[in-house]
Amino acid sequence: MLLLALTVLLALFWNTAVSMVDIWSRSETFAHGYVIAPISLWLIWRRRQHLLALLPQPQLLPCLLLAAASLLWCSARMIDVMVVQQFAFVSMLPLTVWAVLGWLPTRAMLFPLAFLMLMVPFGEVFMLPMMNFTADFTVAALRLSGMPVYREGLTFMIPSGQWSVVEACSGLRYLIASFTLGLLYAYLTYQTWWKRLVFVLAAIATPILANGLRAYMIVMLGHYSDMKLAVGVDHLIYGWVFFGIVMLALYWVGSYWREDEPQVPDALVQAADVAGIAWVRFVPLLLCMAMGPLAATWLARANPLPAAAIQLAPLAGWQVQPVQEGDVMPNFGRPATVYRQNWLPPSAAPVGVFVAWFAGNADETPLISSGNQPFTFEAGVDWRLLQQTTVDSSIGPVRQMVVRGASGTWLMQQRYWIDGKFESNDYRAKLAQLAARLRGQYGQGAAVLVYVKIGDTTEQAQHTLQLFWQSQTPALQQSLQHALDASQ
Repeated sequence: MLLLALTVLLALFWNTAVSMVDIWSRSETFAHGYVIAPISLWLIWRRRQHLLALLPQPQLLPCLLLAAASLLWCSARMIDVMVVQQFAFVSMLPLTVWAVLGWLPTRAMLFPLAFLMLMVPFGEVFMLPMMNFTADFTVAALRLSGMPVYREGLTFMIPSGQWSVVEACSGLRYLIASFTLGLLYAYLTYQTWWKRLVFVLAAIATPILANGLRAYMIVMLGHYSDMKLAVGVDHLIYGWVFFGIVMLALYWVGSYWREDEPQVPDALVQAADVAGIAWVRFVPLLLCMAMGPLAATWLARANPLPAAAIQLAPLAGWQVQPVQEGDVMPNFGRPATVYRQNWLPPSAAPVGVFVAWFAGNADETPLISSGNQPFTFEAGVDWRLLQQTTVDSSIGPVRQMVVRGASGTWLMQQRYWIDGKFESNDYRAKLAQLAARLRGQYGQGAAVLVYVKIGDTTEQAQHTLQLFWQSQTPALQQSLQHALDASQ
């Protein structure tokens, strides 16, 4: 019965399961997802003698939790949040075990079942904070060493050359690998909960600090070798060797507090006639499991929505100019409509305006996605994101980015427009999309980016963009509202 329920679960959420495997295949950061399920099964097999002594007692409570997880999956699917869909799907695996076998067997397998959550490729949200920490740590260590450093965002210069903290330098791979191995080591090595907790916290903190030290050592190695060492593939090799040494040291220290697992005598298998009650509760189990896919099918739209045109009329004093070669070109996937134009305000630099309208059709990429970038990666054009933060302004919070390309350094500000309101936070924007979908809309919205080349000071560029928002927001609001009305 358990195998049948898990088979039905996998069939219902097959596309979500495949999406996880796709990420494991193309991303080295999450390649460990392939071994999580085998490790979980092995951990359960180690406790087989204890499990044989526990009688299955099918329960209805986890069925309600299954229904909640299934509906959460449906909500995430409506607004294209893949990671929440994946978490909801994986959480239904232990809930199915609980519903079929009951609480006592599930409690005996609680860690192996919870360990399955590591199959979800999650963690990229920590990429930018870890890159900033690595840059802060490295620059501070260099200055403590007496090295003069000039820093601009994630790029810094020392007398021997220029260095940049890129995604591979963030230490996210080290952190995920350390956390995964740390959880497994703590479960197998200790028996008291506080020792397990302390070791897992150490497995989180150690790679973060070690990655900062690794980056500092690589910069110093490159500096004292006249940029001959640690600037190519050996850069990554040194990093993984150093990480391996640090992890071995962590486990060696942790072994001093080892607690052996108590011996469990061979269990006497007890027989019980629970098949009748189990099959009676099996149908509600399947219905609760299928609530999300059924609701998603019912809410699905058969006909695509029309792509509404975005027309913006500059106010008095503003002039429209064509887009120049070398200007920033935001990359927002496949929206229904794109508006891009340069506006020249009075006595200021030209302001680039980019509006990507998403009608909520199936062939579009999501409005809010980690794949959306403030610039397009082009062959031969070295665009770099130097800084990203959220700043307060007279029209509310805006996401602000500093990017550099061959044509210079640009200041960009971004806001989302959903259901008649502007929003700068990705999570609140997603919730606004969900609320609109529940009211019968289809998640229509727009990403609005404005950008200006940084001249003498960043403050001057910020003032120019503030001038745009203050004078053009009403016209922009009216145009986007017209596009929303036209697409319903």
